[in-house]
Amino acid sequence: MLDDPVPALPGAFQEPLPAALPLGLLPLEGVRTLLRYRTYFRAEAVNSDRLLKMALSLRYQVYCLERNFEEAAHFPDRLETDRYDAQSVHGVLFYRPWDKAIGTTRLILSKEGPASLPFHAMLNKAGMASAGDFFQGRTAEVSRFAVSRSFRPDKGARSMLPCLGLVQLLLRLSLMHDVTHWAAMMQPSLLRMLAMMGIDFAPVGPLVSYHGLRQPCGCEIAPMLDSLYRKYPAHWQVVTDGGRLA
Repeated sequence: MLDDPVPALPGAFQEPLPAALPLGLLPLEGVRTLLRYRTYFRAEAVNSDRLLKMALSLRYQVYCLERNFEEAAHFPDRLETDRYDAQSVHGVLFYRPWDKAIGTTRLILSKEGPASLPFHAMLNKAGMASAGDFFQGRTAEVSRFAVSRSFRPDKGARSMLPCLGLVQLLLRLSLMHDVTHWAAMMQPSLLRMLAMMGIDFAPVGPLVSYHGLRQPCGCEIAPMLDSLYRKYPAHWQVVTDGGRLA
């Protein structure tokens, strides 16, 4: 389940959400945004026990201590886990000036088609029809998409960069595992925020109640990237790591 993950960030990279940029401005604005992102952040796919422990520790901080989404007493080792981690791949977002993990996300991979994802279990529990017709490719579920509220370099305006960095991680993990579609149970405010950045998820059915209202939704990755390039090419630069993941 996904909540609004974006904290306040330092004045050095405060910026409002921009209007869509003409393609002719891509070289200048896109390079500036990408350099700003690379100056402050790095995104790493989890490929070691050390990185996995960082991801699970950060999840404990966010989902048990900050949001009370899960019961802290259930995780005496301070590592938040669930049964879907066994079929998941993970990523960690670092803030370079602190050399500290401040964000994480995971993709839950389907074991026997999309119906094996928790997304579909939630739809069935809510008495909703399967969204199988929507997801024709290889689908994974976006989950545990969060930046810690303890990440407060100052009290400045919010920035889109951590969120774009987490989307970059999702894209990187998707390419590694041949994922073509994303499913998610998303907080409406996060759905709106992503849409303002050009990351478009389509609603799949009505809102459901699970730790608050959640919107079942999905995204076909390739068309989303094409649209992102046209509407917000500077954001496309960050999400695709300067085109390396396109």
